[in-house]
Amino acid sequence: MSRRNLLILLVASFVLLAVGTTIAYFTTQSISQSLVVGTGSLSVEMNSISQTELSNLVPGDTEIISWVVTNTGTTPVAIKGRVENIWSDPTLTGGLKVTKIEAQVGEEWLTLAENSAGIVDEFFYSPNQIDADLFGLAPNEQLPMRLTLELDQQTSDEFQTQTSELSVHLAAKQLGAETPWPESY
Repeated sequence: MSRRNLLILLVASFVLLAVGTTIAYFTTQSISQSLVVGTGSLSVEMNSISQTELSNLVPGDTEIISWVVTNTGTTPVAIKGRVENIWSDPTLTGGLKVTKIEAQVGEEWLTLAENSAGIVDEFFYSPNQIDADLFGLAPNEQLPMRLTLELDQQTSDEFQTQTSELSVHLAAKQLGAETPWPESY
C-alpha cells in the first residue's frame, strides 16, 4: 500500500472516529414496578323470604310477603325491580296482583310502588318512586322489603285450583355516575 493511500486511510479513520464520538449519546432504561389494579364487584342476594308457598286463597284475600336484599359485592349499588306472575294455565291472566312494594328505611316502611289495580311497571329504591335520587345499598348492607299480594275480588271461577308462580326480579347497578342498568334481569 502506498504512503499516500495509507495517509488517506489514516485521515479517514480519524475523521470517522472523531465524528462517531462527537454524536454519541448516553442512554438508559428503567421499568416501573408492577401496579396491581383490582376491580370492585356488584352482587345482590335475596333471602329470608317469609313465605314460599300460599294456598287456599279466595277472591279478596291479601298476603304480605317479605324478604331481605343483601349487597354481597364490594361496591355501593342502586336497586330496581319488577314483579312477574305466571299462571299454570297459560290462558289465564290477571287475578293475582301485587298492589304495593315497600322497603324498610330506618324504622319506617317506604313505598316504592303502589297501584290498587296491580303494579306492572318497574320499581326503584328511591324516595320518589322513579329512577332518580336513588338510595344506595352499601357493601354487606341488608334491605328488608315486602310486597302486598291480592287475589282480585273479581277473580272468576276459572281460577279455582290453579297455581301461579310469582317472582320478584331485581337489578343492581353501581351507585353514582351515569351507570346504565342491566339490559335484562
